[in-house]
Amino acid sequence: MMWLRKSIFFTGFFAVLMSSCGRSYVGEKVKLSVSGIIHGEKVNKEDYSFVAKIQSYDETICSAIIISETKAITAAHCLLNQNAIFITNAQTTKLIESAEIHPKFNFNKNNYSDYDIAILNIVDSNTSFNISHYPTITNKKTSAGSLIAVAYGLNEKNEFQGLASKVVQKKRISKKCYRSDKKIIATTQVLNRADSGGALVRKVSEDNYELVGLASAYYDNRRCDAASLFTNIGHHYKWLQDVI
Repeated sequence: MMWLRKSIFFTGFFAVLMSSCGRSYVGEKVKLSVSGIIHGEKVNKEDYSFVAKIQSYDETICSAIIISETKAITAAHCLLNQNAIFITNAQTTKLIESAEIHPKFNFNKNNYSDYDIAILNIVDSNTSFNISHYPTITNKKTSAGSLIAVAYGLNEKNEFQGLASKVVQKKRISKKCYRSDKKIIATTQVLNRADSGGALVRKVSEDNYELVGLASAYYDNRRCDAASLFTNIGHHYKWLQDVI
């Protein structure tokens, strides 16, 4: 969008979100991710303490991945229409100060997931997120093996389930449904309620996760063989390093 500037700065809070409400279809093919991982398993918050939720005063808006005490990554489309004031992980809540959206993000395009990524700047304080191991930001554009989707949100009964995860497998998307799969990662199982901004990670060791994707959108029709779309972190490694 031409009006969507590279950086958004507000005092105390800023405008956010387009998740489960508003525009439900993109080009009549792709739905936005909405809150909660369908058929996901509840997980201990401490096990994925780097996965946080973005909140207004009275609701959870999106998920985010904390990468330091003052930085987090979330989906760019989460920064559109509501007020996000806080970011909360398992134990700590902090104020969000500002955000920087990828300059090529354009929500009007059907393939907006290519650049659906933004950096949150968190107010520095004496309070710690108490995260022993932050996820590794990878420069790999492909990732083999099983991946784990982790996010906050509601389940299929619209009940808030807190933090949940699901093991997923990669798949290819037909060009008739998505222009190119080079900048996104598609999964075999549709997570049609995977919280936007949630993490797609690969477990490297007992205490180390590699962040490979960011929950963006999902297909919900037979023509495209339903699948979830995640913005590919590896394709944005240089931009992330420059901004962070």
